[in-house]
Amino acid sequence: FEQDLEEALCSDTSGYFRRLLVSLLTAGREPDEGVDYGRAEEDAKKFFEAGEARWGTEEAELNAILCLRSRSQLAATFYEFEKLADKTIEESIKDECGGDLQEGYLAIVVVVVVVLVVVAVVVVVVAIAAVALTTTTTIS
Repeated sequence: FEQDLEEALCSDTSGYFRRLLVSLLTAGREPDEGVDYGRAEEDAKKFFEAGEARWGTEEAELNAILCLRSRSQLAATFYEFEKLADKTIEESIKDECGGDLQEGYLAIVVVVVVVLVVVAVVVVVVAIAAVALTTTTTIS
């Protein structure tokens, strides 16, 4: 284990998949500090133009969006993309990319969606517990 992780990734991968992994490794993702809905619309349009609206795919643009934006910003971008493209971001990735790169992009999407679902479930559970505590206290 004397090899640097980035060096190991670069020696074992190539092309856009290597770029995706190195981008993720650099941990340049923005912090979750709210959502800029105008930026989500812009990124959805960039994502659309980099894939659906052209012959071939502009992977560098997709990497920049998927690797740098916060999870909440990506969720808003995925929503805006679906309105624009009339298909989900997952469907677009499956149509536009293949192999390891497709799997990498889809893994990012899954993480974003799963984290949002978990957060939503926690919020609902906390709200239900608060109502139950309030009701129990009121009855006593």
